[in-house]
Amino acid sequence: MTRSATERLELRHRYDHTPDRVFDAWTDARGMTSWMRPGPTTDVKAELDVREGGAFSIDMIFGDQSILHTGTYEVVDRPRRLVFTWNAPHLDVPTKVSLDFRAVDGGTELVLVHEGLPSEESVTNHTQGWAQILGHLEASLGEA
Repeated sequence: MTRSATERLELRHRYDHTPDRVFDAWTDARGMTSWMRPGPTTDVKAELDVREGGAFSIDMIFGDQSILHTGTYEVVDRPRRLVFTWNAPHLDVPTKVSLDFRAVDGGTELVLVHEGLPSEESVTNHTQGWAQILGHLEASLGEA
């Protein structure tokens, strides 16, 4: 019996940068390789065609293991919203990630929602991974 993919996670992170700057970080393949690094990721290769209907591939490398993440952009509304499908070998169901960039006093609140996850364990694992990624993005924005 296959369980329906109804699990979701929501994370919020505040950045001391404009929505334009935070949004643009998600659309820059070269820059993304420095912060899209959950857990023990040692290298990232990213190809992004950021337009509605455009595809992306993000290859996260852990030593000698590689995990390819792919998807398609459904909404590209700079600098407010970015929505894309998120596929990975360990997910046997299609999932979707929505990013909302909200201007707040002196910066941006990013709201990340990942829905369609297949289990509570998947929610836990993805929550940890996305939280690490959002923290790495903060550090990367501070260096730029």
